[in-house]
Amino acid sequence: MKTRLPDDQIIGSIIEDYMDLFVMMQSAAVAHWLMFELTFAQARALIMLATHQSMSLGDLAHLLKIGKATASVLVQGLVERGLVTRTENPSDRREVIICLSEKGMEIGAGRRSDREKQLRDWLKRMPEEDVRALQQGLSALKGVVEIQTSQGAR
Repeated sequence: MKTRLPDDQIIGSIIEDYMDLFVMMQSAAVAHWLMFELTFAQARALIMLATHQSMSLGDLAHLLKIGKATASVLVQGLVERGLVTRTENPSDRREVIICLSEKGMEIGAGRRSDREKQLRDWLKRMPEEDVRALQQGLSALKGVVEIQTSQGAR
């Protein structure tokens, strides 16, 4: 039996709902970062570091699409706040490695915990059959993404 693929109208509706949900969730995230009086660039840098654990200053600049000098000033502000650490690469002393500090990790972990709590609350308010359908759909989407990323396709 051949699996029926969704039509463009259904896919468009899903994308629209996902984007709306993403904006709602990001609004809460912005409030979280504003509480720490971080600039948008500083928040972006922290998110990149939380995702990659550690990276060179040059890699951070590349990901943020800014120059190394600008990245260095950005990182200095985060170092002064105690949110990141900056060390020399032991194999190449010219390269600076940036990592989240313990305080930086706590902020990221706290934000994740808040998001998980909010999402759990929303899911508990949905009918069980909708939650099961969402779980099935998200698992299927995750599987497609994992296959594509393992093959190097984007």
